[in-house]
Amino acid sequence: MGSYLQLILKLALPIILIVAAGGVADLEFETDLPETVTVAAAAVITFAFFLAPSHFPNSDEETRFRRAVAAAIIVAYLVMVSIAVFFIGGPDKLPPLTESLISSFTTFVGVVLAAYFGSSAYVEGQKRKYDAQARKSSSEKNESRTSGSKAEPHASAVVPPQSHFAKSSRRR
Repeated sequence: MGSYLQLILKLALPIILIVAAGGVADLEFETDLPETVTVAAAAVITFAFFLAPSHFPNSDEETRFRRAVAAAIIVAYLVMVSIAVFFIGGPDKLPPLTESLISSFTTFVGVVLAAYFGSSAYVEGQKRKYDAQARKSSSEKNESRTSGSKAEPHASAVVPPQSHFAKSSRRR
């Protein structure tokens, strides 16, 4: 649990500092550039953090990438909403464009979350399916050895299909 808290602090501290710096810069400049840079920087930091293999050594590349995209979009959304609410002037003074952007991004975040959890469930289901097939073929192989008959060569070779992400990374 302690290492998990350290990981969260490693991610949260830079984002908090960037948001604070964006708030101070917003007071100095009369443009929306500080808010834009703040949201983008928070998303990029989050993406890089979750993509780094050192933070999640037991995860494969595809899982880390999926996690990084989902986390970056969620953090960008949270930073954007907090900036809109706390730095622009509250919900009564939001410009129509900001309201529309937040509404659209809220829908987008919902779709990303649904896709993330849906794909995670699918991947887990496929792993269980192939694990069960491997156990079955292994037990059939053991039974055929004890009964004296020969097992078919393909019966013990249950290999799960590789994902599209793994295939595309090999082509490079």
